[in-house]
Amino acid sequence: MIPIRRAALATFVAVLAVEVAALCPGPWWLDSSEFAAATFTLGVAHPPGHPVALLWGKLFALLPLGPIAFRVGLGQAVAGALGAACLALLGARLALRLVDGVGEAAAALLGAGGALLVSLGFALGFQAVRPEVYALNTALCLAAFAALERYDAGGDRRWLLLGALALGLGLANHHYLTLLAIAPVPLLLWRERARRRLAATVAACFAAGAVGLCAYLYLPLRAARHPLVDWGAPTTWSRFFWVVSAAPFRKSVRAPEAGDADVMGALVEALHPIGFLLAALGLYLLVRRRETRRIGLALGAAIALGAGGRALQGFDPANPDAYGYLSPAIALLAAAACAGAAFLVGRVGRPRARIAVATLLAFGGAAAGALSFPRIDRARFWDVDAVIGRTLAQAPPRAWLLSTHFQTVFALWYLQAVEGRRPDVAHVCTHQLPNPGYRDEALARFSDERGFADALGDSSPRLAGLLAAAPRRRALVEFDMDTAPDLAARLQPYSLLDEVVAAAARDPAVAEAARRRRAEAEEGTSDDPETRRNRLWRAFLGLNLACRTGDRARLEEERSRAARLLGDGTSPEIEALLDGDCPIAATR
Repeated sequence: MIPIRRAALATFVAVLAVEVAALCPGPWWLDSSEFAAATFTLGVAHPPGHPVALLWGKLFALLPLGPIAFRVGLGQAVAGALGAACLALLGARLALRLVDGVGEAAAALLGAGGALLVSLGFALGFQAVRPEVYALNTALCLAAFAALERYDAGGDRRWLLLGALALGLGLANHHYLTLLAIAPVPLLLWRERARRRLAATVAACFAAGAVGLCAYLYLPLRAARHPLVDWGAPTTWSRFFWVVSAAPFRKSVRAPEAGDADVMGALVEALHPIGFLLAALGLYLLVRRRETRRIGLALGAAIALGAGGRALQGFDPANPDAYGYLSPAIALLAAAACAGAAFLVGRVGRPRARIAVATLLAFGGAAAGALSFPRIDRARFWDVDAVIGRTLAQAPPRAWLLSTHFQTVFALWYLQAVEGRRPDVAHVCTHQLPNPGYRDEALARFSDERGFADALGDSSPRLAGLLAAAPRRRALVEFDMDTAPDLAARLQPYSLLDEVVAAAARDPAVAEAARRRRAEAEEGTSDDPETRRNRLWRAFLGLNLACRTGDRARLEEERSRAARLLGDGTSPEIEALLDGDCPIAATR
């Protein structure tokens, strides 16, 4: 197995080098800022808490290698490279077991090629160039299946327990995805029934998995220290269950829809049509052959469950997190593709010719994966710092800042907790006020802020409390679709946010200052797709606020901003608003 191990090591080095070269130097959008902040402060990330990802990231946050977000992202890059090495091992071993006489060297090349194909591609590669949990989760699933394959091949229960431990850690990293991978494991345990030790083996697996699950003890222990990022404040059993059960996200599971077919397209895109066909062939041959039937069925079931689990929550091709959910299924498909490729190589008569064909397939897979580098490259990305950092810098001294959009919230957590910016600004996420413990934690954190309790209701801000504090504390509010009408009527443009005023009026000088601040906050941003979506979302909200308040001047500003962002494209939501739901849209 020496050639296979060398190929896995080479795969690890190659993938790590590419992902480090593409690594985002600071926080990216979506959940990246939150994970970087929660990792650095050892907080509690959004449900289900992700304790393994936070502890893993903290190891890298201790390294003196640049900004904290870069260090936490480096942890995901290392996890992505480890996952690629495990995939190379798994693919090579499946190739050897499926095709007698294929040769270790050819199998090693096929395993490395399959791993490079998907690990360098967008679906998996983008998860490893930013602070997240998906690269680590995929690595744990691949490590588990590599160990389970060894158990299936030789019956050594030590590999089975190692796989159970990896899956237990996966459950404490992202339990929804890992549960989908665990479901087919009983297929591999059926062999223990003939040996009359099934019960003992199952008990040992549970014990090994429980060791990994112990990471969840981190949540109440850290919550007791009241960190800034403290979702659900899980210091009681009810709050702990709220976090671990991912209560806020249960509603995202729904019945399948027609658009969910995009999941299949994403799988084909990630492996290339040729790789996908090889994966289908490999799964068929693995199941057909008696010696590999159990592992073939387990792989097939895990792939189907992983794809179906994402489909049940919808699939947005523009959202890279959607590909993160598919990463284990994509990786296991690549392992099956190695088996399918081995079948073709095995049809070649001469050993040297087999090596040549395997080399050609391996280089083809590596080249196809490398073509995605421009899509995953975020080495010059500073948009979060530019947009949200400048917005925070523009806030009045000792302001109250009430944000709503999760990307704004997470970026402010990072800027204040990690980089220590503007400690004078009291920031609260109003959408989290109904969450267990959040309001109490916020009031305790800002206990010296007189009138803060009156300004923060149980589920939304109170206008009366904000106005009462106005002489002492200026309040900036991030408008969204849930903002109460009375509060929306008192919002005056300030920057990317709006200021609460006693009587909203269209003062030309104030409006010009607000335009200048907004232009400064958005100046120099890149053409990153998520940055564009973020700006377009703000324009959409600005249009809604203008329609609610009858502000024609602001309506025209936001309409022009949206048109510049859309270019030749369209937005059905904006068109629906301007064509029917906005009473002043037709008035110029």
